[in-house]
Amino acid sequence: MFSGEPDFSTGAHALLNKDCELGRGGFGAVYRTVLRDGRPVAIKKLTVSSLVKSQEEFEREVKKLGKVRHDNLVEIEGYYWTPSLQLIIYEYVSGGSLYKHLHDGAGGNFLSWNDRFNLILGTAKRLAHLHQMNMIHYNIKSSNVLIGSSGEPKVGDFGATWRLYDLNV
Repeated sequence: MFSGEPDFSTGAHALLNKDCELGRGGFGAVYRTVLRDGRPVAIKKLTVSSLVKSQEEFEREVKKLGKVRHDNLVEIEGYYWTPSLQLIIYEYVSGGSLYKHLHDGAGGNFLSWNDRFNLILGTAKRLAHLHQMNMIHYNIKSSNVLIGSSGEPKVGDFGATWRLYDLNV
């Protein structure tokens, strides 16, 4: 379901609620909310509007990124654009970030060395997959590697930190 018109109005309060904030980075904050159909999503509220020159440019890039599919990439499910507010809607990944597991123990659940190795290997394979598609991730770090419900890595932080490139030039 990739669309420019997401149905998140019942969960829009999350964008104002600090308790719903999942994280914050240089390009904006990410919030957890629930769509009308009951499905949880993560919404990135972009704060660096100078990167977004026009609605056309924003939509072009987000639509390209929304077509990128892989089990170990966080999916973009939609977007919302106005001159004063840009949102990117992602699938919600319930396992939290690798950073939280490494540094906070994510609720007392520290990763074993075997789990760490598998997450690193999986992340490297996802990055190699992106490179084969002529994509470069400019902000790979442990907080941008999320852990899926089965313990698999999901590379995230799409949007302003991703760019499509023709590496054959």
